[in-house]
Amino acid sequence: MDPAPEYINYVYENVTKMFKPRSRFKVIIDPIYATSIGYTSEVLRKLGMEVTEIHNNYDSSFGGRDPNPEPQNIPELIQEVTAGKYDIGISHDGDSDRIALVDRVHGYLSANDILPIVVERLASASMIKRGIVRTVSTTHILDNIASKYGFKVVEVPVGVKYVARAILSGEADMGGEESGGLVYSWHIPDKDGIYTASLIIAMASEYGSLTNLISDVRSKYGRAYFKRVDLDMRNSKKFVNDNRELLLRMLSSLGPNPRFITIDGVKVVFSDGSWILIRGSGTEPKLRIYSEALSADRVEELINNAIGIVNQLLRQ
Repeated sequence: MDPAPEYINYVYENVTKMFKPRSRFKVIIDPIYATSIGYTSEVLRKLGMEVTEIHNNYDSSFGGRDPNPEPQNIPELIQEVTAGKYDIGISHDGDSDRIALVDRVHGYLSANDILPIVVERLASASMIKRGIVRTVSTTHILDNIASKYGFKVVEVPVGVKYVARAILSGEADMGGEESGGLVYSWHIPDKDGIYTASLIIAMASEYGSLTNLISDVRSKYGRAYFKRVDLDMRNSKKFVNDNRELLLRMLSSLGPNPRFITIDGVKVVFSDGSWILIRGSGTEPKLRIYSEALSADRVEELINNAIGIVNQLLRQ
C-alpha cells in the first residue's frame, strides 16, 4: 500500500482548518536522504508554496552524515536560506518525527526556538485551553506564554512517551521536547515532523512571514539561549543518583534563589530566568548537561561550572 496520498491530504486538510495560507514562500527542504522524501514537499505545494527538495534520493548511509537535523548535518540548507535564496528551510531526521527550521534572518532554529512560535500561535487561536506539557530539558519560554494565556505547564522526564502520556490523560492539549518533537492532542499521540512543518508554514503564511512571526514572539516573551553538552560516561544515571545531594548543593551556588526539580536527573532553576540540568542518558553512555538563560554568556557560565562540578566529583 502507498500511505502517501491519504496522509498528505489529511495533513493539508487538518492544518488548513486552523490556519489559512495567505502568503507564498520559497521553501527548501532537506529530508537527509530519508523517509520524509516527497511528503513535506507535497503538503507544502498543496499549501501554495514554491518548494525545492534537496538530498531527496534514498540513501541508507544518509550521505555520510548523522541523520539528525542539526547545523553540522545540514550546511547546504542553512547556506541557501541565509544567503537569501529561500524564505524558509526545513529538515527532518531519519524517521521524520523531528524538525528543524532555517529562517532567512534568524538562521537555524532548534526545537527550543520553534516550540514558543507554535504554542503562541495555537494559544492565540484558542487551540490550547487545558495546558501544555514539556520535558524537563525544554525551554521555559513556554511557561511565560502559559502564564499570559492562563493555562498550566506540565513538566515531565525526557522522552516523548511522557509527553504523550500527559496528553492522552487529558492534562494538556499539546507538548514537546528539546530534541525536536512536538505532539498534539488532535493528531497522533507521538511526534510527527511532517505535520509540524506543515502547521508552521501555514501559521507563518497567515502571519505574513516566518521572520516576522519569530520577531513578534520574541518581542513578547524574550529570547532564551540554550546549550547541551554530552560527556562520555558509562553508568551516567548511577553517577547522578549517587551524587544527587552533592550536585544539588553545588549547583545551587551558581545563581539566585535556586529551586530544585528531580523528576529526571538534577535540575536547578534560578530566579534570573536561567536553569541547569544534569541527567544520565537512557540510550547512550553519556552524561548530558543542559542550560538555558536569557544571555549566551550566562549559558556558557552555567555549562562550564557544571562541567567543573562533574569533574570534581569524578576525582573524589
